[in-house]
Formats: sequence, structure tokens, C-alpha cells
Amino acid sequence: MTEEICRGLGGTAFRYALNERIVRRALAMEGTCTGEHGIGVGKIGFLREEFGGAGMAVMWSVKAALDPGGDHESGEGGGVDSP
Repeated sequence: MTEEICRGLGGTAFRYALNERIVRRALAMEGTCTGEHGIGVGKIGFLREEFGGAGMAVMWSVKAALDPGGDHESGEGGGVDSP
């Protein structure tokens, strides 16, 4: 849905609820919470649910290897435990 449609159907609370419903449905169907452009702040909280603690540890290891200074995508990991 476009932002304009969502605004007309209840605003921000509606958008968050719709996002959660869509992601949970995708996960229930063995899909993913990620998209072609990355995880984004709207779905970051679902990452651990999808990949578990071990999967998150692997992702953080890869990020640390590729970005040892933590300069890229800093601050967008909120809601996901970093190492």
C-alpha cells in the first residue's frame, strides 16, 4: 500500500500493524522478513525471530569483518542484540 492509502486507513499505528501482519504471515509460510534492499528499521525486530541467536551471531561476525570500525549502517541495528 502506498503511504497515502495507509494514512487514510489509520495512520502510523495502522502501518505498523500492517507491517507486522505481513511479516508474520511471510515467516509462517517459511518466507523471510528481509527484502531485496536489506532489512530496514521496520523489520529489524523480526530478524532474530527468523534466524535465531546462532544466525544473528554469524551476521554480526560478517559485519564486524567487513566494517571493523562500525561506520556503516550504524544505529539501525536497534532491537537486535549486537555481540
